[in-house]
Parts: sequence; structure tokens; C-alpha cells
Amino acid sequence: VIVTLARHVSRGPNSQIVVLSEMRRAYDSRVATGALVCVIALALVSGSAALSDCVKKTEDGPYLGCEDLADGLTKGPYVTSKSDYELFTFELPANTDATLTLEVNAGDGDADLYVYGPKYASGDAIPGPSNYEWRSHHAVGDDVVHMSRYDEGGNPAGRYKVGVWGWSIRSAPNSGGTTWKLTLDLQSSEVNNTAPQKAAMKLVYDKCCTASGGASPGSGSAATGGPGGDASVRCSAWKEKGKDGTDFCHMRGSLCNSAGELTHLHLAGFGLSCEFPVADLAPVLRTVHRLDISSNPDLEGGTNAANTFMALSATVAPNMTHFHASNSPVFRSSSATSDTFPAAVCSVLPPNLISVRISKTEAKGTIPGCMIQTHLRELEMSSNALSGQMPGPYNAGASNPSDIEVLLADYCEFTGTIPSEWADHAPRLNAFSARNNKLTGSIPAFMEETLEMIRLSGNLLTGGIPNSLASLPSLRQFSLQDNQLTGSIPEGLFSGSNLLGAFLHDNALTGTMPDRSAYGPKLRVLNVQNNALEGDPLPNVLLDAPAIYSYIAGGNLFSARLPAVTEYDETTQAHKLTKLKELRILDLSGNKMYGPAPAEYEQLVIITPGEKGFLYTLDAYNRWQPLVHVLDLSSNELSGQVPAWAMQNQWGALIEINITGNNWACPIPESIDIDGLTCVDGDGSRRDRFGDVVLGNGTTNYREEPRKKSSGFFGGADSMGWSVVVLILIIVVVVWTMAVIRNYVKRKLYPRDEDDEFRVMEDNFSGPMANMDGLELTDVGPPRPQEGANRPRMTSRGMPLFND
Repeated sequence: VIVTLARHVSRGPNSQIVVLSEMRRAYDSRVATGALVCVIALALVSGSAALSDCVKKTEDGPYLGCEDLADGLTKGPYVTSKSDYELFTFELPANTDATLTLEVNAGDGDADLYVYGPKYASGDAIPGPSNYEWRSHHAVGDDVVHMSRYDEGGNPAGRYKVGVWGWSIRSAPNSGGTTWKLTLDLQSSEVNNTAPQKAAMKLVYDKCCTASGGASPGSGSAATGGPGGDASVRCSAWKEKGKDGTDFCHMRGSLCNSAGELTHLHLAGFGLSCEFPVADLAPVLRTVHRLDISSNPDLEGGTNAANTFMALSATVAPNMTHFHASNSPVFRSSSATSDTFPAAVCSVLPPNLISVRISKTEAKGTIPGCMIQTHLRELEMSSNALSGQMPGPYNAGASNPSDIEVLLADYCEFTGTIPSEWADHAPRLNAFSARNNKLTGSIPAFMEETLEMIRLSGNLLTGGIPNSLASLPSLRQFSLQDNQLTGSIPEGLFSGSNLLGAFLHDNALTGTMPDRSAYGPKLRVLNVQNNALEGDPLPNVLLDAPAIYSYIAGGNLFSARLPAVTEYDETTQAHKLTKLKELRILDLSGNKMYGPAPAEYEQLVIITPGEKGFLYTLDAYNRWQPLVHVLDLSSNELSGQVPAWAMQNQWGALIEINITGNNWACPIPESIDIDGLTCVDGDGSRRDRFGDVVLGNGTTNYREEPRKKSSGFFGGADSMGWSVVVLILIIVVVVWTMAVIRNYVKRKLYPRDEDDEFRVMEDNFSGPMANMDGLELTDVGPPRPQEGANRPRMTSRGMPLFND
């Protein structure tokens, strides 16, 4: 198993680690924000017949078989679960187009399609989420990939590799996975865009592509580029990549039918700079099923948002099934109209519209409930100025329940309560996300067995956590942090067989951690920080969780001893790690934990990675970095000897350990050199690592920066500056003392009136000298000329002042 992790760890009060693991790709890449951790496990290939050995599973592993695809034949049905995949291969003759159609059973999930062309198919890599040249658009409904004979990557003839990955399960909880079929169609006859549509695309080019060709990078959904990512698609390359300049039948991501009419128009990330040219595109919109104009930051709505809305009307685009415009301000408008979507919107929507993605489009106002209560299956509208009551899925006049599967409404301005109908009138609901709004009231008792993700963080929700969440078999992540939730954590809430991440921090929850039901076998991240939880933060059932690698529980009222994590092995006659065997992050800071710190904690993967090594994460610059291990036991009441493992220094900054603010026994060993570490002696005094009493009231709750020993001559190593100051003072005193002694002796030998200090003394430099104190001095004669420093210096009074 190859594990890829993306991490966001913050140890502040509003921190969280986000895991969106194995979520359906349709929303996976769009809901992961800043601080998101992604886990993709490459599972064993399903048991398909090995008709040709085409890829290696690992660098040194065996080759896996790929089934051969034939023109006009459908393979399947296949069933793939969350991380399973099937591999195929086919030969594309010269001067031939190829279309792969992935037909997904609408009732049981979603699957995604990835393709390698001849340029990369000769390698060993598996075509999948991280390695592809072509990929499907990852939305609800069937997936289609078209390879043109005029592909911008060059002559496409040759061997192709195809990977179909299963993602979400929306059927019964015991379903084996997503059911799908795959069909290959080869077209030897050339299909070119019709003249009216070709002329329309040229108008768009002339109006929306600047002389420099635009500069906006391609979006993450652009179906272009080589392995590992999407290349930028720009206006400047439009005519070069399209046959005869503007023939979109041969542009990656777009698709024409046999009559040369565009059915998929892919303009995502082209750098279009203009008002959305709906009128110019009218000949194209009449036949288009999928329109993608996302990630064009200079593509605006114009004077009236209705201009863009025309592209969603049945009269202009009667066949539209997918309208994707996220990250393009196509609803930006100078009009004072308050609502982007009028109340009558549903009466003019195309009858087959199933997917609308309008996040970050500057839409505003309310969302009519009819958009969700009809046939729409996917609605993404995050990061807009949408307000008012959040729409619900229930329509009393409708004969069928809502078909909605995905609702993403993060970072809007919705108010009021969450309609209770979301709990029982959306039987196919797969993802429900409304983070960072102004929602109030309680959380609905969701009952949909298909529900995989609930995200309601950053609202004003009150009340308790519904017990129903503990019984959702498909639930993989719930994020309820940063609300005002109260009450206890329902027993079994963390026991789901598919649960990967649970986030309850920054609420007002009370009670204890669930201690009777086993924690889920796939649970990786758990955060209950900053609540009022009591008791033992590490019950036995949590210690036995086989997959958890991050547990954050600081800022609570937990009070217990640190549990043992090893058992003695008679065979090896040594302690062996048996608990928390995958743990990389443990934060119990700011609680009331007591007792000693077990020496065998050194065997935790946090401190001794050993063969498990470090998990790797993507940083803000999309570079892989090792996940920093954290063990934070600070601000508790731990006692006994300071653990030797606290001075881990083998891995440097890759491992962070904090044990300050506890009641460790004095003295602190000299080998422990940790800033801020204090201990408590026998009389209750708190001392620093040098043995000095820490200033303060001396209680066990008192903590401040430790006072360091003086340095230099006095046995320290941290205050060299003081040594220099003391040395200078000593030198000054010695020099001054010598000067005083010298003057004293001089006056004894040469007594004179102090008034003579400023008298002219030239006479002393000629003639015989008298005897002084029995000492006979000879006549020295006239003085010699004095040079340089020996020449008398003049005082301010004009008198010569002799140098000594």
C-alpha cells in the first residue's frame, strides 16, 4: 500500500487537521482548504484477467495485467470500491479519433477515468489520480474522454493505458462499490466543427483573448498536460492547439458529436478577459451538454447577472447537463439587483441540468429552494455573498424526493437554522458542507446511509451531537468544530467502519471520551481540543485504534495517568509497542494529567520513527515535506523524573516534544537542556534546571520563564557579556589604584606648593640643581629641544602642562 498524505497542523486554539480521504473526486479536490490532509491508498487491483502485462504496482513489484479494449465493445459491468481500480489498454491507429465513455450506475456511486497516451504508456506507472494525460471531468453522471487525431501533444497513434478508479458508494451500506461499464469508440472518419459554431468560437477568441493571449493559468480541471498535473491552457495557444485555428472538436476536454456539433465545451483556465459572450456562443450553447468556463478571473457578468443566467436557460441551452463556472466572476454585475437567481429560476432551467458549480462567481442574494428540490444532483456555491435561509431539499408538491447528492455552501452568509428535511428527504445525499456561515439552531439528525461527509464548522450551532451520526455506515468525515455545541459525545460516534477523520474541537462538550465501543479501523485523525471533557483521554478502546496517527485533546479537563503502551515480550525479553502503533501527533497539553511519564514512550513512533519513517505532506508551494511529529504534554501535573526521551535530538526539527509546565522532581539532570523546564523540590519550591528558585508564589501551578545562572567566570555559558563588563571594571579599578599610588609616592619625593602647578618653570631646565633629601644631582646643563609627545602641551590657561 502506498500512502500519500496532505497535512495541515496548527496547535493554536482554532487548529485542526483535515482528512478528506478517498472521497469522491467530484468534490475532493475542491473541498480541501488550507489546512487539509489527503489520504489516497492504492489498493490491490481487482481480479481482472491479465491479458497483457502493462504496469508495475511498485518500483520492484510484479507487473499487473491490463484488459484489452476493442472498438465498439462495452466492458463490464465492473464493481470497484473506494480505492480499487481496473486497468485497460488499447491500440489507436493513425488518423483515428478515440472516445472512452464511462457509464456509471446512477444509483450506486461514481468512478473516474484516467488515460496515458503513447508518450507515457511505455512506462510502468499506473494511470490514476496522480498520473495521467487525459482525465474525465469528475462530476455526477457519465465520464467521457476524447482523444483527437490532431491532439496538441502530437500524433496520438499507438498504445494507450486506461485506469478506472472507484470512489464513492451511495447505495446500500453493504454494497460492494461503484458499478460501471466502459466503452471504446474509434472514429476513422474525421469530424470537424460546423461552420456556424466555428464562427462563433472565432468571435469569442477575438473578443475575449487579448493580444498577449491571456495569462491565467489553467484550472485543476483542465484536461491537458502530462503525468502529474495539468498544463496551462491559454488563449495564446488556442489557435495552435485547435485544428484550423478554432476547431474545438480537436481541443482537449471538448467533444463533438458525429455531426460536428460541440457537446462538451471546455474553456476552463483559458485566460478569457471579457463579458461572458452568451450571445456570441448561442450557436454552440444550443448543442452543448457540458460547459466549463471556470478559472477565468477576468471573465465577468457585465451590466446584469441575467447575461450569464441566459446560459442556464432552457431556451438558450436546452441540452445543458453541467454548468461549471467556479473561480470566474461571471455573476459580477453593476446592477443593483439583490438576487442573482430570481424566484422564477427553476421554471427556465434546462430540464436535464444535474450539476451546477458556481463557487467564487460573485453570486449574491438568496437561493430558491426549487434548485435543490428538482432534478439537480450537485450544487456548489461556496464563497459567494449568498444569504438568507439555507434552502432545503423538500418540496411538498413534488412526487419524488430530491436527487441532490452534493451540496457545498461554505463561506457564504446563510442564516437561520438548517432545514430538518436534510436529515430524511435527500436519500442520495453524499456530501453536505456549510462551513463558516451564520447558521444557528441544532444539527439535524442525518439518517442518509449514503452520507460520507458533513462539514458544519465555524457557525453558531447549539445543542448536542445527534446520536444518528454514530450509525451512518458510509460516513468518512465530520467537522463540527468552532460552534457552541454542548452535551456529551455519543457512544460509538468514532466507531464507523469507514470513518477517517472527526473534528469536534472548540465547542463546550462535557462528559468523557467514548470508552465502550471500539474506535473505527480506518480512523486516522481525531481532534477534541478546547472543550470541557473529563476523565481519561486515552481509554483502552482508543489505545487499540489501529490507524490513528493524530490525536489532539489539549485544553480540556482530562485527569488520568499516562497509560502504558508496551508489553513485555518473553521471546525477545524486551518491551514491545502494542498501543498507538501509528501515532505521529499526540497533544494532551493544558489538562490535569498526573503521575510519571513512562520511559517506554520512547518506543512511540512519534519519538522513534524506526522502519515506519515519516509521512510526507504537500506544503503551500506544492512541495513534499515530511510530517512533523508532535508530543505535547505541557501544562499538566505530571511528576517523577524528567523522561530521558524528552531530549530527543536525532531528528531535530522533525520531532517536537514539549513537557514544560509540569511538576517534575528536582534536580533536573544536566543532560536535559530544555528552555522553560522547571521542577518541584521537596519543600514545594519550583526551581529551574540550574537549581535556582523560580520567582513567584512557588505553587505547582506557577510557571514563568526560568532565571538562568550567571555566566562567564561564575560557571555559566550564556552570559559572556557580563564577564566582559566585570573584566573591564577590574582593569579600570587596578589602573586607577596604580595612578593613586604613583601620585602619592611622587608627592612624597617632590613636595611642592599646589599653586606651582600653573607657574612658568623654564628656570628648572638650566643651572645647577640643589641637593634634595641627601641625593646629589649633577648639573644637567641646558635642556635639549623636546620633540613630539615630549613637547609641553598647553593648558587652557596658556601654561605648559608636562607629560609624565
